[in-house]
Amino acid sequence: MIVREATLNDLPALRVLAIRVFTITFETSNDPADFKSFLEEAYSEEKISSELLEVNSIYFVAEDAGSLVGYSRVRENNEVDHLLGINHLELQRLYVDVPYQGRGVANALLGACEKVAQQRGKEWIWLGVWEHNPKAIHYYQKQGYERFSQHDFLVGADKQTDLLMRKKI
Repeated sequence: MIVREATLNDLPALRVLAIRVFTITFETSNDPADFKSFLEEAYSEEKISSELLEVNSIYFVAEDAGSLVGYSRVRENNEVDHLLGINHLELQRLYVDVPYQGRGVANALLGACEKVAQQRGKEWIWLGVWEHNPKAIHYYQKQGYERFSQHDFLVGADKQTDLLMRKKI
């Protein structure tokens, strides 16, 4: 398995992986109409393409035998400046395909993201995780992340709560 920075050439496979993993993870916990609306917006070809090209944003992909098996994304934004100051980086996404979970893929992707934060001289790396995703919350706690706040996250029209977690770099 290798972890590398994604390119526009990865867009079709990245989109398929993102939709598949998000659907497996969250579809049964959400209203079908809201879920469909969210997928159409968040995982459209145009949206992912613009994210791949966004300045100060990096997508990483984990690849095994020529297939994408996980991905992550870090980006700079000002959403939590009032809580962490201005020296932080958001880990916006980290997903691993089900057959590869527990095989070190998440750790490799997370490590790549944390390395970017270190290289950019950031004080914090932070993320939002759905309050009803105990597996992910536990994983991040094991990796040294602690809860520091929360924010709203819309899945379609459904307002949900994400716990905000941070790690000192």
